[in-house]
Amino acid sequence: MNSIDNNDNVLYLTSEVPPSINNDYLKPRAVMIHGKPMSMMYETKKAKDYKKKFKKHIKEEVKKQGFVREDGKYVMLEWTFYFARSNQDTNNYLKVPIDSITDSEMIWKDDNLSMNTDVDIFYDSKNPHVEIKLYYLDKIGIFKNQDELDLFVDNNCSNCKKGNKIGQKGGCSFYKKALENRIQDEIDMEEMECSVRKPV
Repeated sequence: MNSIDNNDNVLYLTSEVPPSINNDYLKPRAVMIHGKPMSMMYETKKAKDYKKKFKKHIKEEVKKQGFVREDGKYVMLEWTFYFARSNQDTNNYLKVPIDSITDSEMIWKDDNLSMNTDVDIFYDSKNPHVEIKLYYLDKIGIFKNQDELDLFVDNNCSNCKKGNKIGQKGGCSFYKKALENRIQDEIDMEEMECSVRKPV
């Protein structure tokens, strides 16, 4: 697992157990379209009420804890669940709070940057809830951190005829794709070596 990014920009959130995507998130509703009955999904009142309440909590905690949004960075969410029953599945309870975080606009622009892990699961019928620890990662594209990216550039791009494109055009197509987190046959992920580099 990635470690916290050498800073104190960490956000702690506590929530009631969110609505489950299986039972409490979306429900079908029959509607008439052009005189024909159609089934459409709608968000339940329970989900809407939860999102409104949790979004308010996020905004309050961001301000209270001094959390600073860092655009473009991957975000780790560590979840600790306290369920009322032992037959509840954590995977069913992530969607609604993650949508709430997106709607708050306090953490990310798009939840495609979110990475989630279950830290622990407990059973507490008296106080079921969820605790979330949220922080940004050092990860840059396929690289674990800035040091690994710099080493890749030193060992590959600096010795390549295309290397000067980093300063001129943001890099060659292989470099740009690596920053976009794209796996490429031309870059060995274990050795972090580019097989298409052309010696200067």
